[in-house]
Amino acid sequence: MKRFVLALGVMALTGALLTTSALAKTNCNGTITGKIITGGLTVTGGDCVLQGVIVKGGIKMESGTLFACGSSISGGVHVTGGTCVVLGLGQDDLPAGCAGDTITGGVDIENVDDSTHGGDAGAVCAAAKGNFEAENTSITGGVRLEDNGSIQLEGDTIVGGARIDDNYSAEVDKNSITGGL
Repeated sequence: MKRFVLALGVMALTGALLTTSALAKTNCNGTITGKIITGGLTVTGGDCVLQGVIVKGGIKMESGTLFACGSSISGGVHVTGGTCVVLGLGQDDLPAGCAGDTITGGVDIENVDDSTHGGDAGAVCAAAKGNFEAENTSITGGVRLEDNGSIQLEGDTIVGGARIDDNYSAEVDKNSITGGL
């Protein structure tokens, strides 16, 4: 009986490892609407627009733009370069109707800038007020914004604290931040 239980345990562990390693990251260069993405998402240039998407495995971006509305992201958002990142927009932004996002795993944004510090971030991010904007978004796991152009955090709920350093300009308004700023 012990061997049977041990064999089942080994088979279950092997299946879990194979399933995890078989998951591939999805590359985004365009618009994705209403899908479930398992294994994570990678932005490697161009415009990535997410509308009502569920991402399991987080988002990684090294260049390009990311614009997410009404999406759920587990595994965090990790950005090391690009021109613009938008995680929800408010009623003061156009186009209206870009709902905030729900993110677990934190948000880590660095080196997101352009020569105009948000003035020319591209057509996809024209509604943003800078190179990074998160508005009406729920973030669990904290936020780190460092060495970016213009940034805006407005009306967000952040659990895990926020660290904001060495950005060209920063607007931080009407947020609920647990864990310190």
